[in-house]
Amino acid sequence: MSHKLAFRFVFILLIVWGQLSMAQQDRDTGESLEAVFTLQQSFELNDAYGVEFDGSFYYVTDGVSNQVRQLDLAGNLIDTFTIPGAGVLLDLAYDGTYMYGGGTSSEIFQMDFSTQTIAGAIPVPGTIRHIAYDESADAFWMGNANSNLFLIDRSGTIIRTIFRTVHNLLGMNGSAYDAWSSGGPYLWIFHRQAAGQPPLLSSIRLSTGQPTGISYNTNNDLGEQNAPGGLFALPGTALGASRIGGISQAVTDKLFIYQFQESFVPPLETEITPTTLPAVIPPEGGSYFYNLRVTNIAPNPVSFDAWVYIVAPDGEIIPALMPRALSLESGVTIVRTRRRDIPSNAMPGVYVAGLYVGIAPNVVFAYDTTRFTKLSVGESFEKTSSSSILTPFTTELQQNYPNPFNPSTTIRYQLREAGAVELVVYNTLGQQVALLVNEYQAAGAHQAVWDARDQNGRSLPSGIYLYRLRSGEFVKSHKMLLAR
Repeated sequence: MSHKLAFRFVFILLIVWGQLSMAQQDRDTGESLEAVFTLQQSFELNDAYGVEFDGSFYYVTDGVSNQVRQLDLAGNLIDTFTIPGAGVLLDLAYDGTYMYGGGTSSEIFQMDFSTQTIAGAIPVPGTIRHIAYDESADAFWMGNANSNLFLIDRSGTIIRTIFRTVHNLLGMNGSAYDAWSSGGPYLWIFHRQAAGQPPLLSSIRLSTGQPTGISYNTNNDLGEQNAPGGLFALPGTALGASRIGGISQAVTDKLFIYQFQESFVPPLETEITPTTLPAVIPPEGGSYFYNLRVTNIAPNPVSFDAWVYIVAPDGEIIPALMPRALSLESGVTIVRTRRRDIPSNAMPGVYVAGLYVGIAPNVVFAYDTTRFTKLSVGESFEKTSSSSILTPFTTELQQNYPNPFNPSTTIRYQLREAGAVELVVYNTLGQQVALLVNEYQAAGAHQAVWDARDQNGRSLPSGIYLYRLRSGEFVKSHKMLLAR
């Protein structure tokens, strides 16, 4: 079940993900997409079968009567009522105004839950074990446990059929229309292929009517549940994601919500290293030689761009190697050596050189960084160990990488002089969610890794976060995007 949501929201990150999506359409990257299901909520119920959400409340049926329970977002019972004349209600759907449902009566009942009455009825060809509202067609997907999938308009006319021999799904008890996941729309089905088999969330791409091959066993998170129940869908908390909610039936039933998103699996490995050590440029200037290595770890050929940026001590980004189009067969590694001339008037301090591969400049498949130091006049370098670090010329906070990120990101910064350092993460409401650094640190380069958890170790939802570095009189912030 899905619905036309008046409260549909779009994040500010539209531009970022829009650029990424448009760039990926025109390139054979060889990347793979991995389906990720993240359980966001679950709570226990008794005698539950169907479920729907209207933006404020959950509505749950018991599958044996016309009784409906209204629950708040925490699962607390608000009200219990019946819909006279509706018979047995199994699954539910919502179009933004009315609820819809049915059972064995061969009618979809249009129901006004505010008045607890039937507002209309739509004749349908058979039992309505599951139902979903298709907002693009203003029609309803429905079917029985092992039947074809029918798209029914408001007059009761069948306007499309996906045959059972095509979708190959059995034991269907819930369905949901998903207009938000990348590559959609999809029809999600909650089913099990045979008695004793686990309940599965499976999707069908509606443009072709073919199964996507994505199926998720909800027993992974909800414990041993006996049977699937009703289903609904919502927009996800990240662009290109959806939330799939439903009822899992057992001795104790559960209402659950998953966030679903396909995560990108990088097809390339990279490495950038100095040709010689120590990586130091004298005050009069010189040349920095570095090695680049890229390996295709995908099972098929990959076309991509490779480019190098150098970040100066004051944060200026210097293009060192402009994007170069390359193609690699599976398992092949290329190695190149490049030179960057550093003049005598270049700013002294620590420079960061980064190799990036992807679709320049917005899509990065993988990256690696290394450092070299430009000495100031009168400064000398004495190698005391392989980990010798020279003091940077300025205090600076860099942009986190990767960004967007999931599940973790690295925040790099450098300190001109030793002192107390505080690195804090905030949400968009200005509330502190994580304290990454709060200690006295020596001058030099530092980094902190954030695993997208709050100070109590709980996973945080997708969205925009801010991180702020404070050291002495230096205060600087950057935004970052968690996209689960």
